[in-house]
Amino acid sequence: STLELSSSGATSALTIAAEDPEGFPITYAYDTAPASPNQITNVAENNGTFTFTPSTNTAHAGNFTLRLKATDGISTTSHAVACSLNFSPGLAFKTIYIAHTSGTVREVTGGVDEANAVSLDTLITSTAAHGDLIYLNPAAGGYGHFKITHSTGHDTSSSDPFAQKRIAFCGGGAKPNNIFLWHNHDGTTGRRDHPIFSSSWGASNSAPDPITLTYRQFMFNLTYHRHQTSTTNYECAITRDGKGAGSMLNCIIDLNGGNFSWRYDNTNGTTYKRTFKHCSFLNYGTVMSPYSGSANGVRAIDCAFEDASNRTGDIGLAGTQGQSINFDGWKYDNYTTKNIEITTAIANGTYGHLKDLDDVTSTNTPFNTHMDDN
Repeated sequence: STLELSSSGATSALTIAAEDPEGFPITYAYDTAPASPNQITNVAENNGTFTFTPSTNTAHAGNFTLRLKATDGISTTSHAVACSLNFSPGLAFKTIYIAHTSGTVREVTGGVDEANAVSLDTLITSTAAHGDLIYLNPAAGGYGHFKITHSTGHDTSSSDPFAQKRIAFCGGGAKPNNIFLWHNHDGTTGRRDHPIFSSSWGASNSAPDPITLTYRQFMFNLTYHRHQTSTTNYECAITRDGKGAGSMLNCIIDLNGGNFSWRYDNTNGTTYKRTFKHCSFLNYGTVMSPYSGSANGVRAIDCAFEDASNRTGDIGLAGTQGQSINFDGWKYDNYTTKNIEITTAIANGTYGHLKDLDDVTSTNTPFNTHMDDN
């Protein structure tokens, strides 16, 4: 059997049941391999129930084998358990982001499935204009489901998940496919409708000073899911307007069968860049020609694409892009039965959502216009 220890420090318990047919008392014990693993700080036993206190030191992540034993003094029975302690890469990102912005961390726990997805609309509305981080914790079972249904923007067609604020969404799961963030798409205005990135400040206001503040829009370690609420105009530009910038880092972008274009920017701006770094794009239809905008305003770095025709010539590229990647038919509806990391290059982090996932540092995630290409 297996035991996943809680990275929050919450205890876990296992029980071994035994009885002696002649009524002799049972004594319980345990051992580990290796001896004294640093993944646990304490073990308490009470009548065959073992309670384990995990370490909260991220340096102690790892695995060990636990053997629970019961004996009547003559014979012994034992049961082996494979134990592991893992920490979300979101913890490192959260520390770096807040150290940079001095913002507030807003933690929220997701629903156990799509039907119980937790709305973030009110929370987003209540965040500060810039610097806050919304930390998305998984529910019991390791997955967390969230939804954004608002239509906030300086006009009806530019509503985006950030509500034009310079904030971050950080997944607190083990990997990007543990946290799901759906964004409603109602199909009202065609390819301009509901981008991932739009303006990072209100259209009628001036850009924040310094300009680097606009680069505080982030999504990290999560799955963005475009949620269809209408069959009309089910397409969008995933970036809109040249006012401000943002990044998706180590994310899965599930477009739920719809079409997309890379950009829609009537100002043809290049001052700011929208970046998709170490992301996997899947479950999309046609990649359309951009309505307007400069290729220098959007870039992809070490990304993976399910299809071969992705119009990556419409944007700037850096690193290695993977084309025609096999994701085993993975999507929101079957995430528990399909293996999104079926391809060796994805599993090894050559490109896509796992690349450098556990190596997020202040040197490879700078908050400026020259985000490291490597």
